[in-house]
Amino acid sequence: MQKTMRILSICLLFIAMASCGKTEKVLVKQDGIWNVDKLTSITSVNGGTPTTDSETNAGTITFSEDGTGIIVYTAGGGDSFDWEVDGDIITITFLSLGMAIDYDINESSKNEQVWSGSYSYDILGMTYDVDQEITLGRLD
Repeated sequence: MQKTMRILSICLLFIAMASCGKTEKVLVKQDGIWNVDKLTSITSVNGGTPTTDSETNAGTITFSEDGTGIIVYTAGGGDSFDWEVDGDIITITFLSLGMAIDYDINESSKNEQVWSGSYSYDILGMTYDVDQEITLGRLD
């Protein structure tokens, strides 16, 4: 009976380790600090003509293993967030906004992440639709 319990425990441990996505493990390596190498946003207001904004070296993002993080923008300011990975989707919940954004993880390696996602928000009766592509580079 004891041998069966050990085998079962080992199997459960193996399953738990295998279920942790490769992406999640990559995000927290090297202290989990990543540079926002490129941020491209395509925004349309009330379905109008979209405008494109692209920034390079937009800031740094730190992912902590406990599912929290912080982004510091190069232009100034920052924001805390919670994050979780489910397969190839990372959900970032910005604490000050109370807004969760799902990003598809298009590329994932130990040195680079490429994400894409969409979200909408309303301000004074105007609806802003935003499509983003983010390229992150690991900082050593």
